[in-house]
Amino acid sequence: MTLLSHSDGRRLDQHLDEVVAAARSILATHTLSFPGLPPATLAAALDLTAATHDVAKATSHFQAYIRNEPYNSALKPHALLSACYAFHRARGLPDLPWGDAIPGLIACAVAGHHSAYPGFADLATTVFRSLDTLHQQLDTLDPTVFAMTPGGVSLAGGFTHADLDRVAGSLRALARSYPRLPLEEKIRHRILGLFLVSVLLEADRTVLALGRLPADPPLPLPATAVPEHVATLPVYDTEIGRIRGECLARVACTDPGRPIQTLTLPTGTGKTLTALHRALALRAQAAGAPPRIVVAMPYLSVIEQTDEVYRAVLQDEIAAEGDRVHLSRHSLAPFRYRAGEGSEDDNAVEFLLSTWQAAVVTTTFDQVLYALFSRSPRHLIRFHTLLNAVLLIDEVQALPAALWLPVNRFLTALTEIGQTRVIALSATQPGVFPGAAECIPDPGRYFERLNRVRLTIRYAPETVLAFCDRILPALREAPAPTLIVLNTIAACEAVYRDLGARLDRPVHYLSARLPPALRSARLEAVKREMASGENPVLVATQCIEAGVDIDMGRVYRDFGPLDAIIQICGRCNRHGTRARGEVEVVRLVTEDGDLYARQVYDDPRLDATLRALAGTVTLDEPAFPARIDRYFAEVRDEAERSEKVACAFAEGSDTLSVRALLRGEDDGTSFVVGSCDQDLREELRAVARIEDRWVRRYALKRLLPRVARCSVSLRVSEEDADRMTDEVIYGFRFVREPYYDSEGVGLSENPSWGLIL
Repeated sequence: MTLLSHSDGRRLDQHLDEVVAAARSILATHTLSFPGLPPATLAAALDLTAATHDVAKATSHFQAYIRNEPYNSALKPHALLSACYAFHRARGLPDLPWGDAIPGLIACAVAGHHSAYPGFADLATTVFRSLDTLHQQLDTLDPTVFAMTPGGVSLAGGFTHADLDRVAGSLRALARSYPRLPLEEKIRHRILGLFLVSVLLEADRTVLALGRLPADPPLPLPATAVPEHVATLPVYDTEIGRIRGECLARVACTDPGRPIQTLTLPTGTGKTLTALHRALALRAQAAGAPPRIVVAMPYLSVIEQTDEVYRAVLQDEIAAEGDRVHLSRHSLAPFRYRAGEGSEDDNAVEFLLSTWQAAVVTTTFDQVLYALFSRSPRHLIRFHTLLNAVLLIDEVQALPAALWLPVNRFLTALTEIGQTRVIALSATQPGVFPGAAECIPDPGRYFERLNRVRLTIRYAPETVLAFCDRILPALREAPAPTLIVLNTIAACEAVYRDLGARLDRPVHYLSARLPPALRSARLEAVKREMASGENPVLVATQCIEAGVDIDMGRVYRDFGPLDAIIQICGRCNRHGTRARGEVEVVRLVTEDGDLYARQVYDDPRLDATLRALAGTVTLDEPAFPARIDRYFAEVRDEAERSEKVACAFAEGSDTLSVRALLRGEDDGTSFVVGSCDQDLREELRAVARIEDRWVRRYALKRLLPRVARCSVSLRVSEEDADRMTDEVIYGFRFVREPYYDSEGVGLSENPSWGLIL
């Protein structure tokens, strides 16, 4: 009987041959140097991973399943038995360093190519608990599989029940001893394991998705693209315009000589273009295949702004090669991939998007951190793209302190092993990479040359209503575009309602209670009003802070961490067109006297802010760097206590959630606001009626970005969620109209705008 690998009739030996060839093709695009691991051994380890990953598809149970015949569902899975065989075979690799670690990593990669990537402890436990099942599977394994030589890799030698028991014992011994290894060594092992599983995942899918070996390596891009684009823009003979030009010129000729660099510039001085210019220069200098430029940002609003800039800079290249040049990957990005004049089918589109097949990729912090620390195959498939890449981390201060040390240790290891280059961008460098070199030395000079903003701190606490009463005369008598940033949605709503009722000028509201589509529309409305000479007031939560290109004349901000305060200063007199922008920090309290700030931020950051300010009442922009350095020195002490987090990630623990570390609590229940997209409801209904599951799957994927643009999350009980739901279509909850205020504060479980429920 011919052994099959897939339901399309593909032979198992053919599939293994293809995966080995694809894995070798991917390896050829990387230059890697693991300490103590010869390149030939690395290549052999990858070959073996690819050659053994589906060996257990040769059981009679899997073969019956693939032929649509009766089978035992408990004995059909193949990954775990294949992993055990891979471990057994890997112990015979020549010149094998690191003891059983490399066989263990190969086994983890094979075990994790269909489910969660395990650490050694998880794999050992799973194998031990499944030993009876594995023995039953082994009884039905067709021995002809051991006559296969995928890509020239011999599988000869068989696999006995005694071999399986020895594998189980060795894995348990490895799991017991592994925690005692130094963190740096475990990180190197983790990177090798993630590289193996990442390449395996892409190689396993590539031929099935594309009908050929992996996609072409990233295209060459002109190192001069940014200055050529800037030359087409208007010249602004202002101090900030001169700084932008100087930075662009200096970043191209400085060579810090270190793989991890920082770019520290005041807000509004062109960090996006300056960083891209630097990245393109590094890319042009790289030996071998051109590295990808991966740009990670904390907020979707920042990504969309950055995408506009990149598309303008690379417009000629994009016109010729499409998404092979620039790809934006996040929840709002469309499900499509255009390569030059051609188009791809749905299966290929999904593959090309999931593997970031582009020269420049813009994405979120989440996606990069998931590729580093997640256990999910859908994220880990991208891990190898971070090796030999140029990685830009924009608004790096938005990384939670608990992730500073893990990010530092892992990215430092990537620079050593895979020649990755890292550039951390911020106006308020947090010290995630304390040994980094500045792309533009002495950035403090630019803060000294600018004096756009005066920061005033009011230490006396005041209630929301008292705050509104106090600022109302200034808003009436000296109109200017004004931004008010509050720490909680409750405070934001209260200020919005109070000022909206008492001011004779446009008052807008912005928070996470509004779907992304409406948040973008309101920001654009504010900008239009400002362009026409009006003086709108924008009341917002912290979603406005970092990276958003808006230029207000006056800003009020509720007390918070100093980096957040300085970031909001970047929304005031951003372009230096006013004599002086005024930013006032207040300390708002509830009616019970509790600081709103302590409902959102942890005490150490707030206390560090007070110590860094040291009772200062006013602060001009040139003084910002010294205060932010003082603040982050204290925060860094807290961050250095996160070594346990780094160890957990290095050991592959499933006890940590990247999402939880990034965003805190669970996002809650998601609701779709139908009024944001009038056709969406009916189109989802049409998708739900499609009978073919693959056609239905891809039709849904094309709609998901529109769903995301219209969605809002809220922490409510299941009972309240049902009460607020008008209709559920394909698993998506559409909110009942009374619970959504499209003209005001958006989603609420207890609407107070006069509608009767």
